[in-house]
Formats: sequence, structure tokens, C-alpha cells
Amino acid sequence: MRLHNLKPRPGAKHRRKRLDGVMLIIFAGVVLMFPQKILLMLAQSWDIKLFSDVARALTEGSVLYLSIYALMVLAFSYFWVTTQFANQKNGGPEGS
Repeated sequence: MRLHNLKPRPGAKHRRKRLDGVMLIIFAGVVLMFPQKILLMLAQSWDIKLFSDVARALTEGSVLYLSIYALMVLAFSYFWVTTQFANQKNGGPEGS
């Protein structure tokens, strides 16, 4: 039995879960994690205090981290919305 051939029961409402907003938050967190990890690794291997200070400033929960995180979520949200409306405007499938 294949999963993509399954049909909902008669009378059951089929709901499609929209996880678009969750992806923006996950993507922003992952992108913001890399500079901190790279700077921390470079600070440990080259013993450069500047890299260590910037890596510490980018730790999760710091003011700098939260500010950049919020700006990234807003930027990714704007990009997502513009691509979705451009897709619908150009005759693309709705809801994709």
C-alpha cells in the first residue's frame, strides 16, 4: 500500500498543515549559528581575542544575537511573501 494513494475517509476533513512560517525561523537560526561557531573555532586555533569577543557577543540570547535574529526573520518573511505573491501573479499554483 502506497502512502500517496491513500484517500481521506468519507466525511473527514482533510487539512493541510502550513509550516511556512516555521521554516523562516529555523533558517534564520541556522544561518546565524555559523558565524559564531566559525569565529569561536578560529579564536581557539589562532588565539585572537577579537574573534573570541565577537563569538561571545553572538551567543544565543545576547542582545546582538536577538537583534540580528529578528532582522533576519523579518527579511526572510518579506522575501517569502514577495516570492509567493509573484508566483500567484504569474499564474503559478495557489498555495504552493
